[in-house]
Amino acid sequence: MKQKLLTAFMCAALTAATLAGCGSSDSGDEGKGSQAVDDKTAGDSTGDSAQGEKDAADDGAQDGKDASGKGGVTDEHHYEGIELTEDDVELTVWESTAGADEFVIKAGEKFTEMYPNIKIKYVNVELGDTKSQIALDGPGGVGPDLFATPNNTLGALTDGGHILEAPNPEYIKEKSIESCATAVTYKDTVWGYPISADTYALFYNRDLISDEEVPKTFDDLKKWCKDFNAKNSGKQGFLMGMDGYYSYIFTTKDGNRVFGPDGTDESNTNLNNATAVEGMKYFQSLREILDAPAADITTSYCDGAFQSGKTAMYITGLWNVANFREAGIDFGVVALPCLPGSDEPPASFSSARTMCISAY
Repeated sequence: MKQKLLTAFMCAALTAATLAGCGSSDSGDEGKGSQAVDDKTAGDSTGDSAQGEKDAADDGAQDGKDASGKGGVTDEHHYEGIELTEDDVELTVWESTAGADEFVIKAGEKFTEMYPNIKIKYVNVELGDTKSQIALDGPGGVGPDLFATPNNTLGALTDGGHILEAPNPEYIKEKSIESCATAVTYKDTVWGYPISADTYALFYNRDLISDEEVPKTFDDLKKWCKDFNAKNSGKQGFLMGMDGYYSYIFTTKDGNRVFGPDGTDESNTNLNNATAVEGMKYFQSLREILDAPAADITTSYCDGAFQSGKTAMYITGLWNVANFREAGIDFGVVALPCLPGSDEPPASFSSARTMCISAY
């Protein structure tokens, strides 16, 4: 149990380091606005978790304080029942590469500076593999003490008995933006520590469309793309994934939300009401500018088309920022275009990268 409490302490340190900078955000304003973001600053403004987490480990964890200057990991009232041992301890952390590894390593080094008897061991297990891997390695005694996972795996991890609930849920709610705290809550219990949040937006290639030309509505986007496609053989004005993760935005007009405003109404998906049907019919109209079978427009195809400089606009997320930079694309990022009859960007699915405490 002592090891698990130390793990919770480390998780809290990660939360303080990564989310202090956005802890004052008003969740009610999420998704609003359409200010262009430059590719050179996208790591800060669009939530590039790899670079942002790395910077947070350098800055937010300094001297055990969060970015606000208030007590961070040393704030004892957040850790009732957690006593640090003087014995030598090694905590194993599973995380991905591509920047997330640097964050864990740097945060671990800071943590060890503060508590020299506690060492942090980073092991590469990619984010999408941790759910299945913990089920194999945990019972065998070779798993981690904590590991990163998408928040949408928490139900399976909890029901499978693979993770422990967070011992300090009020601390998580205090340090996290509301959407992140909600994302790590399952059946009224907090099961992990959010360390980054992401969703998608409209990326655009400045070599193909200027900042001033970027449309603020889907109607304007369709008009621009018809002209662009006609004049630019072999290139596309717009791409987006065809699956429900992305097409969901077209069902959200007038406050329509899947499973109700709080996402808890299991009796009604709200995906077959008049608003959702109207939105999906509008989604169908995009075939005018995306003249290809939906099955062919995969996310990997879209990623490659934008990276190769053949697509002007693409709905994607922070996970592609590093790829686009490496490809030399001069890109900007703005909010999603508005649906007909609305002056606000549509709602989109979001997720929280979550650190969980192993139950093994």
